Amino acid sequence: MKNISFYFDYICPFCYQSFNELTEYKKSHPDLTIHFHPFEIHPRPENFGKHSDLCIRGMFLAKELGVDLWAYNRTIFNARFQQRADIENIDVLSDILKDLIDPEVFRNAIRSGKYVKDLDAANQTAYHELNIMVVPHYISEHAVLESIEGIGISKETLFQFLDSETN
Repeated sequence: MKNISFYFDYICPFCYQSFNELTEYKKSHPDLTIHFHPFEIHPRPENFGKHSDLCIRGMFLAKELGVDLWAYNRTIFNARFQQRADIENIDVLSDILKDLIDPEVFRNAIRSGKYVKDLDAANQTAYHELNIMVVPHYISEHAVLESIEGIGISKETLFQFLDSETN
């Protein structure tokens, strides 16, 4: 089984595109394991566009609850980019995720601050340990695929990277 780590932020349109392409690739490569590593490319208190901290903390909850992370990530990305939902509003998010996580469980977990340390650790790992400055970003056992700022990663480049890591 091959393992790929996918580093991304829910506010990033290139990450959304890359997630969709990754989903397509995974259909024909079921032995590929993707490890999802969201982090904030612009963490609070930065005032650059939307913040994804609630979504990321929600993913840690989803993981703890055993929720399908492909479904969770698809739901959040679609909410952000197709529905243009307010992903900074806990009530909006709990409604969007109601088919995956009980809304009351979601709201209580996020309001409790339980996953703030996980979020901080994810940000620290991405920035200070891995020096990731642009997303999406992929890491395998043998290689790294970095985005080009303002361009992202082409489908062809992503598939070539995945092919080289899965064959």
